[in-house]
Amino acid sequence: MSPRTCHARRWETPTPKALTSLEIDKLLAPETLRPPRTCANRPFLELAYASGLRLAELAHARLEHLHLTPVYQCHRQRYKERVVPIGRKAVAALERYLSVGRPRLVTPRSPANVFLTKRGHPLRSVTLWLRIKQRVGRAGIPRDVTPHMLRAQLRYPLLDHGADAR
Repeated sequence: MSPRTCHARRWETPTPKALTSLEIDKLLAPETLRPPRTCANRPFLELAYASGLRLAELAHARLEHLHLTPVYQCHRQRYKERVVPIGRKAVAALERYLSVGRPRLVTPRSPANVFLTKRGHPLRSVTLWLRIKQRVGRAGIPRDVTPHMLRAQLRYPLLDHGADAR
């Protein structure tokens, strides 16, 4: 049976299975052995979990849009903007990355993107996806975790604390 079902000419995709709080803790736990090229992993995982940003939005995040307060101004396709709340842990991880990790990755030709590769180029969405999968494997989480699962995970703490479902 297909993962999509047809109901009155409308396709519905099932919602992704939620991660447990233990799996989230494993995924966001600091790693002891980290090569310089992976120093962006924790900040973008924290930002993805805390804000619900899409991978493309994370890949295109620019320094001039990043204000290290619990709000991030996200620029999306077609020049649309939205303001995204982010948590204190994500802000702290970003501050550490911007002060210690990112300066080691910057080259004279590096753009103002927040997340850079070891050569100083902006990280692409595909690279972010691969790094999430690698981190899931190192964290010992036995199931397949997709970036959309992290995005969908944002709703559960918000609903638990009384936020509107929409």
